Amino acid sequence: MKTNKLLLMIPFFLLILDGGCEKNNDLLWEISPGSEIQDINYKENGINIHFCLLNEEGESTTSFSVKENIIFSFSIENNSDNNISIPTDFIDSTFYRVYEKYENTDLGKPWSGLWCEYSMTDKRIELVPSGTKHLNCPWILIDGQQPDYPLCMSESKDYLPIGEYYTAIQLKFKYYQEKELKTIDNVVFKINFKIQ
Repeated sequence: MKTNKLLLMIPFFLLILDGGCEKNNDLLWEISPGSEIQDINYKENGINIHFCLLNEEGESTTSFSVKENIIFSFSIENNSDNNISIPTDFIDSTFYRVYEKYENTDLGKPWSGLWCEYSMTDKRIELVPSGTKHLNCPWILIDGQQPDYPLCMSESKDYLPIGEYYTAIQLKFKYYQEKELKTIDNVVFKINFKIQ
């Protein structure tokens, strides 16, 4: 008798669980410490996007030592046969932002601005076929580890303490290929990492 009551309640619980979850149509690409894969590679319409964290030796990793600098690395490669032009509005205030994993505490982002010199020129990244643009940015500003243009840093952060963190990019990426507007959106890249 008890078994029958439990069987009747299962659909009710499933309905509650389904109704309580927010639906999200974003495609999530996520890596964590201990994962076999240490970087994210995403390809669409002749564009290859690469996102990872680098240690001071330039190796992809999700585990860092205390007082080891973290280099945030995002690159765009043009694998098409045409020139592409990329507006930089995909680099928003969440780009490279770091959060403490369990408390969701916002610890900021390493860069402080884009195109830091005054100029009236168009703010786009231009890529020829087979061209690549790197947007590397260190967490700590050190000689020899400067952010890639157009990212800039006016001051440095403190080293992250021992703990678990994440950074995520919700891609809202548009580009022009032979004057035709194309978009890559509804994709989230998330990297969980730890300081030990």
